[in-house]
Formats: sequence, C-alpha cells, structure tokens
Amino acid sequence: MVKTVVPADAIVVEVLNKDNYEHWSALVKNYLVAQDLWEVVEATAEPPKPEQEAEADDQFKAWRKKNATALHTIQVSCGPDAFSMIKEISSAKIAWDTLAEKLMPQPSLLINSFVQSANSSSNPDAAIAAKHDPYQPFFAAVKLGDWRKAKEFLTRDPNAIRARYSTGGTALHIATKFGHEHIVEELVQLMTPEDLEMQDGTWTALHIAARLNLKMVECMVTKNKKLLGIVEESHGLTPILFAAKLDLWDIVRYLYTLTPIQDLMPENGPYGAGLVSFCFFAKQFVPIFSNIDIAWELLQRCPQLTELPPSLTHSLSPARPALSPLVRDCHHSRPRFGRPFIRPATTRVGTGPKMTGLTSPSYPTRSPMSAGSGIAGNCRKMTGFYPDFPELVPAIPATKSCDQGIHIQHPPAIHDVHVNVENLEEKLGNQNISFSVFGLTQGPSSSLRKLLGINRICEMKLIHARSLDILDYMCEVIKDLDTQDMIEGLVYRALFLAVQTGIIEFVIRLGKVDPDILWQPNSMGRNIFQYAVERRQEKVYSLIYGVGQRNLIATFADASGNDMLHLAGMLSPTEKLDRISGAALQMQRERQWFKEVKSLVVLPSGVGAFNKQGMRPHEVFTQNHNKLKEEGEKWMKDTATSCTVVGALTITIMFAAAFTVPGGNNGGTGFPLFLDEKMFMVFIVSDAISLFSSTTSVLMFLGILTSRYAEDDFLKSLPTKMIIGLSTLLISIASMMVAFCSALFLMLHERLWIVIPIIFLASVPVTLFIWMQFPLLVEIFISTYGGGIFDKKVRRWI
Repeated sequence: MVKTVVPADAIVVEVLNKDNYEHWSALVKNYLVAQDLWEVVEATAEPPKPEQEAEADDQFKAWRKKNATALHTIQVSCGPDAFSMIKEISSAKIAWDTLAEKLMPQPSLLINSFVQSANSSSNPDAAIAAKHDPYQPFFAAVKLGDWRKAKEFLTRDPNAIRARYSTGGTALHIATKFGHEHIVEELVQLMTPEDLEMQDGTWTALHIAARLNLKMVECMVTKNKKLLGIVEESHGLTPILFAAKLDLWDIVRYLYTLTPIQDLMPENGPYGAGLVSFCFFAKQFVPIFSNIDIAWELLQRCPQLTELPPSLTHSLSPARPALSPLVRDCHHSRPRFGRPFIRPATTRVGTGPKMTGLTSPSYPTRSPMSAGSGIAGNCRKMTGFYPDFPELVPAIPATKSCDQGIHIQHPPAIHDVHVNVENLEEKLGNQNISFSVFGLTQGPSSSLRKLLGINRICEMKLIHARSLDILDYMCEVIKDLDTQDMIEGLVYRALFLAVQTGIIEFVIRLGKVDPDILWQPNSMGRNIFQYAVERRQEKVYSLIYGVGQRNLIATFADASGNDMLHLAGMLSPTEKLDRISGAALQMQRERQWFKEVKSLVVLPSGVGAFNKQGMRPHEVFTQNHNKLKEEGEKWMKDTATSCTVVGALTITIMFAAAFTVPGGNNGGTGFPLFLDEKMFMVFIVSDAISLFSSTTSVLMFLGILTSRYAEDDFLKSLPTKMIIGLSTLLISIASMMVAFCSALFLMLHERLWIVIPIIFLASVPVTLFIWMQFPLLVEIFISTYGGGIFDKKVRRWI
C-alpha cells in the first residue's frame, strides 16, 4: 500500500490509514486541544439548538463554527480510504468515534500472545517439550539454578554435561552467565579439562567468568590452566584482558600470578602489552593494597611490551594513544592540600629514574577506556593517550629476562617507601630534592590519616612519581622513532593532549628527546605554543621563553593564516573562563593574554598582519569578545550600583551621628557631655573614618558607572577602581560598627551584661559582608597587581 505523505506544515506527518491510527489520533488530538476545538469532539451533551433568542442563537453559531473547524481538521488529515468512512458525517464527534471504531487496533491478539509467552515462562517444561530437544529440561534447570533437577538429569544421561545448545555452549556457559557459583563448581568437577575448552560461539566459560566472579574463575583455572591462553576471537582478548577491561583487578591479579610469562611476550601476541595498557588506564601501576604491580613488573621483565600491535587497537580504543593514560595520571594525581605537593608547572614533584623503592598502590577507580596501540613503542597506543594528557609515560628499566615465569616480589610496606623526587624547576638547574613518604605516613593512626586525606595524598604522589618513571622510559623508546613512526604512533597527538591539559613535564621530556616537536603542527596547522595560546595554557606557553627561536615560532601561521596573536584574540575555552569570577575579570584575563602575546609577536610592517579572512588580530579580538565585554560592563555596573547604595546609606548615617553624639551636648557650652571619655574619642574617630571611607567608596563606584568601558579599561583602570571602592567600603562598614559599639558602651557602661552581647551581634554583619566580598577583592587584586600568570624566567630547556 502506498502511503500518502502530507506537506511538512500539515497537522500530521502521515495521513490516516489502517496502520497508523494511534500515531495519527495523538497528533490530531494535540492539534485540536491547542486550537480549543477538542471540547467539540469529546462533548457528551447535546449540541445547542438554534432558538429565536439572540443569546441562544449566538451559542449555536459558535458551536457550529467549532464543529465545522474540527471536522475539517479531521477530514484533511485522513487518507482516501479513511475519508470515505466519514465523508457523509457532519458531526466532528461522530466522525472521530467512527474512525476509532473502525481503525483502532484491537488488543486481543497482543494479549493472547502475551499470555502464551507468560505461560511459557512460568512453565518451562511445557515450552521445552514443545521444542523437541531432549536436553532442554537440563538447560532450563541450570538456568534457574536448580542443581537438584540438573543432577537428576545427569544421573539419567551423563552425556548431557557435554551437550551443546544452538550456539555451541554447554550447561557450564549457562551457569556462568547466570552467576550460579554452586552449579559451576559442581559442573567443573564432573567435566574433563578438555570439556572446559568448549566454546559458546567464540567464548569459553572462563571468558564469561572473568567478567563476573573470582570464585568461578578459580575453580575453572584450577582444573585447566590452558584456558588462560585462549583468545576470544570477536574481541581479540584473553580472560585476563577481559577482567582488566572491566576493572576487575582481583581477578586480574589472580590470573596474572598463574599466567606463564611467555604467554605475555610480544612474539606470542599483543596481550602482554594490552594488559600493561589497561593497567595504565586504571592506574594499576602503583600497588597500595596489593603486593602485585603488574605493569611495572612486566615492563621491567620485558621492555618489548611497550609495543602494542594494531590488532588490539579496536579492543583497547581506536582513538587513544598509549601515552594518554600516563598523561592523565600525571595530571589528575596532583594533590591539592594547602600548598600543592605536586604542582602542574615548575614545582611539580617526581622524576622517574631517580625514584627508588616505590611501592605505593593505586585504587582501581576507573575502567580502562582503551589504549591506542602500544605502551610506548607504537607510542600511538601507549604514547598516544589523548594528546591532552602527555605526562604519563613509563620509565622502566629492563633488568630481568623475558623468558622467566612471573615471580611476585613483595614490596616493602607503605611506611617504608622513600621516593626520591625532583622538582621540575630545580631539575632544569640540576638540583635534586628528596621527598620521603615516611614522614607523612608515620605518626597518626590509619583512621586519622584517612580522615585528614594523608593516605590519598601519598597515593597521588606515588602514582605521579611512578607515572613520570614510566614516561622517562617511554621517551627512551621514542627517541629511536622517525617522524612517520611518531605520527603513526600518535606520539604527537599525545603531545597536543598534554598541551591542552597543561602538563609541561611531558612537553619538556619529549622536547629533549625530539626538538622537532616545536615545529610539529596539529590538524589545524598549529604548533604547540599556538595551541597553548588557543587553549589558554599559560604554563605551557611560558616554555616559549626557554627556547631560542621564540620570535620565529611566534610568527608561524596556521592553516587559516592565523598567527599566535590572532589565536590570542579568540575566546578562551569555556572551562578556563568558568574558573574566573565575573565577566569583568574574565575580560581582564583575555586582555592580559592578548597583551602578553602581542609583546612577543614582532612582525615586519604589513607581513602576517592579516589572516585568510582579511582580519587583523585586534579585529579578531573585538569580534570574539564583544559579548563578553558587554557582560563585563554589566557585571561592573551591577556591582558598583549595589555597593553605591550601601555606601550612600553609610554616609547618611555617619554624617548624622557626628551631630547627634551619644549623651547629648552641654546646654551651656554646647560641648558633648562625654567629651572627656576615651570611648567618646573612639566614637568620633571611627565615625570620621567611616564617613570619609564611604565617601571615597561612593566616588570610586560612580567612576565605574561613568567609565567608557573600552577594552583596555578592563586591564587596570576598572579593576583598580573596584579594588579601592570595595576596600574603602569594607573599612567604612567596620568603622561604623565600631562607632555603634562605642556609643553603646558610653551610654550603658554600667550594664556590660547587655553591652557585650550587643557588640558581639554587631560583628555579625561585618563578618558576613567581609566573608562575601573579601575573596572577590583579593581575587581582583591578585589578578591586577599580582605576579601574573606567565613565567618569563624559564630557563633554556631545549
């Protein structure tokens, strides 16, 4: 049957036919309700009759108009067959009911089907019998977890234990899928080792158990260790890799201790490298609660595992290079506890090669996303973590033979760990520092250390230090690759991920291995410093002051003809702007970036000033920041207006208080009665300070309200006025409360029991105002007069 399709602006997408009544009725009903016509269709009362009276006649005419409109809507939405059913009907309600009676689907068949399905589910024996499969009762008993019935069937027919259902699986596969541990144990005891290798499609029962339960894994592997090396063909993963992929690290560690080291060697497949990749993604390379550090041990035993062949690329993640997990771990394992223990830039702790005895654990907090294609070799998979996470690369010395069995050495306890760490800034000056975790972990009880976050800090520091170890090792592998290998291995992608996230360790280490990274463009034709400007990563950008060709690098144009200053004129990423309070400070930060880059980009007259769109850098800035500038202006004016009101009220109160002193004046001399009291002098001085400071505050805020709001005004002019206005307003409010308290003391000095509580209450509004406004004042001051976000004193690093 050919469907009639109506125009896009019609009431329904498809006219009514015998197959689409439910969709059609829903659309038409919504339309009639929206047009206030549905009451005509669903009305149960008789329509009004035409009368001679004017009022009744008007009601009938209104109903007739609505009825005709509703009927027309229904008719034009019908197909030819449906329209023929109602073409003689003049009532919209009758037409609607007629279509419903003739075209609404009858639920009887659906109900019967559901009942039959329910009966089959509740009576599996009947359903199984209908299928004429003699082993179906056995499979059904296993599926339901009824070992008694399953055992009775096996007593009658022992061959049922090897019987296969349609996809090739056995009862063991069924019991494993449904998690019936007791049945799995019983079946494994009755099966031969060869029976355990039977596959359901391409899955052995161990492949399924490795995704679910350690106890089932143990009983199968104990029976047949050959299961460890069987690969599930559709995913290309062994049981241990399935467990690692799903973050089941108790199963992974158990299987690792039983896996022959030869099975994890590169010549036997990519499975060892894949396991190391998964360890990186899940941060399982610094054992804390376990004595097994799989990734570290494997890479020490066989450095070739830094190569991950493309065959595992899809299973681990087609888009991620292998360095990405390390980059991510270096980035996210920086503790924030007072003064950062691990800083993102020049004060970051931890270097790989100098670290000894590192034995910290890492919590399996995240299932692996998948690695690219190699831990370091193809670095595209282990070096190719996202280009935004460049710091985590393995630095592991190969000290043991690759043909040995896996032997787990128990590392020292956490309190014995001593990490020799290097401050990055000092590293550039060849000065090492030593950091001992011993001091952090000794002393307080374990519960107190956990409460204070000391354990977490130790864990993050150890993960960071181990990550840098691995990074140094992988850089040693990278230095032997040519440019094409670096591109194919996603090394450069990992580099740009590091830049995007602001991880300078990765940039510095890779730069020392391959200085060409300074010129290597990304897909947009931008080098690392241009990309740092685009992503507003000031620490990475500051590295440009440590290279010799910075003026040449700064003038490099991307594929769109944008030089570094054009990129500074573009709007910052949202996640960077969101970290700054207020649109005005965001605009200030944008101008600071533009001014800083402008000081570095020195171009010959007329050369490179325009991009391919014919725009100069300042034009790009104005175009992209017009909305932010308007929001900054509004933020400044709103803040100034609110504070002006407070300041004006303070001026009024304190001016009046100066002439209505506490206690009044002497009628004869006109001098205040408490003139000789010390507290009276406190009152007068605080009143004057409050009056003068609030007046200054109001003047500053008026200056903000009348400013021209040019782009450069956001750099210092407007912030300076805001700093003076807020600080003087805070002083005026504090002084006002002091004047108030001193006046109370003068009048009620013999009743301290009431004065002291009132003074305490008077401090509440001052405290609240300071608590709300002082952080903003500090942020504006640091942003305007602080040391700045750029470090021009970076030493030569490449």
